[in-house]
This record gives sequence, structure tokens and C-alpha cells, in this order.
Amino acid sequence: MATISNASSFLNTLGVGSGLDTSAMVDALVNAERAPRESQINAKIEQSNATVSGLGVLSSALDGLREALETIDQSSDFSKHAYVDAQTTSFLAEAGNSPIEGDYSITVQQLASRQVSTLFKGFDGNGDAAGYDSMSESINGGSAFTIDIILGGQAKQVQINAGEDTPQGIIDAINAADLGIAARSVDTGADSQNLQIVLTGEEGLNSAFSVTTNLLASGTMRSAQDAILTVDGIQLTRSTNTISDAVPGVNLELFNTQAVPVTVGVTRDTGPVKSAIQNFVEAYNSFRDVTSALGDRGGLQDDGTGSLAGNTALRAITNQLRRYLTDASSGATDTVRVLSDIGLEFDLTGKLGINETKLDSRLETDFDDVAAFFSANIADQKRSSETARGMAGDLIAYIENQQSAGGLILSQQDLLESKVVDYQVQLEDLERRMEAVRARYISQFTAMEQAVEQFNSLRESLTTQFENMPFTNKNN
Repeated sequence: MATISNASSFLNTLGVGSGLDTSAMVDALVNAERAPRESQINAKIEQSNATVSGLGVLSSALDGLREALETIDQSSDFSKHAYVDAQTTSFLAEAGNSPIEGDYSITVQQLASRQVSTLFKGFDGNGDAAGYDSMSESINGGSAFTIDIILGGQAKQVQINAGEDTPQGIIDAINAADLGIAARSVDTGADSQNLQIVLTGEEGLNSAFSVTTNLLASGTMRSAQDAILTVDGIQLTRSTNTISDAVPGVNLELFNTQAVPVTVGVTRDTGPVKSAIQNFVEAYNSFRDVTSALGDRGGLQDDGTGSLAGNTALRAITNQLRRYLTDASSGATDTVRVLSDIGLEFDLTGKLGINETKLDSRLETDFDDVAAFFSANIADQKRSSETARGMAGDLIAYIENQQSAGGLILSQQDLLESKVVDYQVQLEDLERRMEAVRARYISQFTAMEQAVEQFNSLRESLTTQFENMPFTNKNN
């Protein structure tokens, strides 16, 4: 039998003796053997790739559902929403974390302030502060010196290095010391000695400071003090004008003193929670549309429809999500146990609908039970360590598990991608086998052509001999 290395040399002889297109016949025979197996392997590759893509679409759909659930999966998602009414220009009141309904009487006796002091050269003949003519003016003849600072009752020392004994050097050194005191220069506008060093501390009496050095004079332009306010008859002192613990769940920003009591009214705002629940319903119904298309048994389409028809991951995930939505929540209360208790029910197509009247009623009368149903009253930082997370928390945990390395989605994708690699190897093996088959056919057809050629030569030889015999009568 001819080998692959010399079979190609036979191609020039194909068809020479028989007159047949034996080269085309070889191609046809090889393709006839290759086509069924090649088609079968390519079909498996196409199906595997389509399934991997479909699983990616499924994961994206789960992302959309998870994002909607994350707005109702922890206690603060429910407790942070409130109307805060305060008719005053003395302070701003806004809802913070977990506001408590009620009316609160507030007066502001004093605002917190920062100490502002100046450092300058000394005093002129009129007793006014005399500054420096230049920010690079030497203060100690180029020698190093220290500045002693008492801050919050603690002694601090700032070193001014040799050659840096200038107003700018002092500013840089104080700022670099990171004491909570900001240093800057100010131009008084005087004709000379117009530059002074200004030091500004942080808000609150505990941030008061004093500066001592025999090379500089100092003065305090404004003293540090705490904010003082009264809430429901109780006087409070705070070091800042931004206060979050005077009224439960309400952030205050003080602007002015207010001797006349101001009533701050806090009422629960159910609107954002209702919107979040509506968004969850819309997200689930969108997820349902996607999974229905992915599992369509009508055939695979270019847009991915049908790519997960009969897929075990799709079936397991959709069934488990449905169970979470129909079973009692891990955060159930006596009043709210299942979705239908708050007006969310499945229709005949498997989608969620909302009875808004029932939902509004539950949010108005059983708000805390609704919050527990979805979140089990768990804060986000504790969610991962709790076994009962509420309906939303349980769903999120399940989705994250299925999208993780050991989950159904990635496991199937990894398996299918591995199979595609194997299928590619099978195609390469098939091509090598077909080359051997081609070589065999070429050898066989070459032998046939050589035999035909020999028979043709013999026929021509015999014909010539008969024609040249003496008794041959060519005219008869």
C-alpha cells in the first residue's frame, strides 16, 4: 500500500488510464467518511458553546434579581426611611439610620467653634500686630528652634530646622506635625509687615490650644467651644455642629443659636420601601421572562432562546427560587409569613403580581413585620453569619452560592468548556484519520489507473499486430 508521503505523487497519474475524474472520486469518498462524524462533533461543540452562553445569560439575570433584593435584605433598608420636619433656619434635620417616630423639642444655646490664633513678629508702636514682609524672612538667623504647643491638655513640640526658620517653614512644619491644627498665611493688606501666620484648630473645647515660643508673638482671634443644645429638656454638649446622636436616627447640622424651642417631627416614610418591593417584583418577572426563553424547547435560536432547554442547572435554580418565594420566610412573624400576606401573589403564568391596597395596608399597620419578613431584622455586616436571613437575605445567599466556584452555573460552564477542548482534539484526530484514508484511496486508484493503462497499452499493441499481419484485408 502506498504511504502518505508518496501518495501525493500518484495524483498526477489519476485519471490518465481510465479517463475518469478519480481525484474528485477520492475527495467524495473521503468526505463521505468524514462528514457524519465531523457534523456530529461540530454539533456537540455548537450545543456546548450555546449552553455556556446560556448559563452566562442566566447568571446575568440572577445578578439583576440579586441587586433588587439587596435593597430590602437588611434592617436599615427599612428603618432609614422617614419624614423629618423642622421649621427653622437654625439647624438642618435629616433622616439618618433607624429614626424613631415622634416629636422632639430642640433649642440651640451655643454653636461649636474652632480656635483661630495668629503668630506674628511682635507689636508696633501703636500696639498693633506687626507681621513679616516676606514668607522667606529669617526669624532666628537661620538657626533651628522649637515651638511648644499645648493641645487638649497635652504638650506637643514642633521642630523648626536650621535654614527653615521662616514663616513658610513654620507653616510647613506645623502642618506636617499632623496635630489637628492647620497653619496658613494671611496678608493683612498693610504697607509693610503685612504677613501673619494663622492657626486653626478643630471644632470643640477639647481642641483648644496654646502656642509658646520666645521668637514669636501670638494672639487668639476666636476661642474653641462646644455646641450646647437642649433636646426634650435635656441639655447636651457636643464637640461638633454635626450631631447624629441627639435625636434617634436624625442627623442635625447646627447653623445658629435658637432660644425658642423648635419641634422636630419624625414620621415613617413607607414610599421608598414600597418602591423597593415593586422593583423586586419587576426584577423577578424579568428574570422569569429570561429563564422561560432560555428553557424554550422550540429549538435553539441566535438570540440564545432554547440554549438551556432541559438544562439541570436552569431547572434546579428556578425551582429553588420559586420555593423561597412560596414557602414561609426565615424572618416570618405571626402576621407576615409568606409573600401573599403582603399582597404579592403568583398568576397563572408564574409571574408575581401586586395587590397594592393590601401592600399599602401592611406597610402602614405592620411595617416592622414586613421588615422582618424580608430581612429577619439583620444588619448587612451580620448577614453572612446568620442562618435565618429573611426572604431577601436567603435568596441572595442562594444566588451567590450558585454563582460561586462550587455552584451549579460555574461548575457546568467549566465542564462544558472542558468538553469543547476534547471535541476540538477529536476533530484533529478525525482529520489525521481522513488523511490516512485519502492516502489509501489514492494508492488504490493509482494501482487501478496503472492496470488500466497497461491494459490499454496491450490492446493497442495487439491491435497494431493484427493490422500488420499479411493476411489482413483492410478493404474488407
